[in-house]
Amino acid sequence: MNKKFFDEFIKYANKIFPYIDMETKETLKNALNQFDTTKFNWFTIERLEGITQGDILNKIPFIWQDDDGSNKVYPTKAMVLSNSCDIENDKYILMAPLIYYGNTNEFNKEQEQTLLNNMYNGKMCFPGTKITDYYVDFSKIQSFNREIIFKLINSNKIKVEYSLSQIAWYFLITKLTIHFMRAEDHKLFEERLVGV
Repeated sequence: MNKKFFDEFIKYANKIFPYIDMETKETLKNALNQFDTTKFNWFTIERLEGITQGDILNKIPFIWQDDDGSNKVYPTKAMVLSNSCDIENDKYILMAPLIYYGNTNEFNKEQEQTLLNNMYNGKMCFPGTKITDYYVDFSKIQSFNREIIFKLINSNKIKVEYSLSQIAWYFLITKLTIHFMRAEDHKLFEERLVGV
């Protein structure tokens, strides 16, 4: 992780959010510039207490539907997306799978570099870490019963492998905002005015 990465990410955020005023854009830039990019760490040194937003669990069974309608169980690492307050109070926890792409041909070299540079809206990578060969896929979010997850953690059947550092948490929030709340196509947006 280096200053060039942050500069490129700020440019990317500015393209995605063209309607954000200059003061807000400068705030984002100043927030990111406060971190020493030569010492950037995606994850905390010590794991946070309990389960928190952005935590990566070692194995969760996601269920995906194939093109023929059949279901397939895909056990993989998972990122917790629910807000930490919601984790304590809601019955379900939202999680996104981490997909291992290291031995696949899903991405060509150029696409792989785009992925590693975190330029895909619906994906997030952790370059330079032990999970460099994985990406979080926000298009495959699922909910899991909170009580079952806590029981599995308490019985050591699943573990929290990583907790996000402060800057990585900001990065996650920005990625989620870009993916789910970016401006729609202008024509589609204008069509929303037509109605009841």
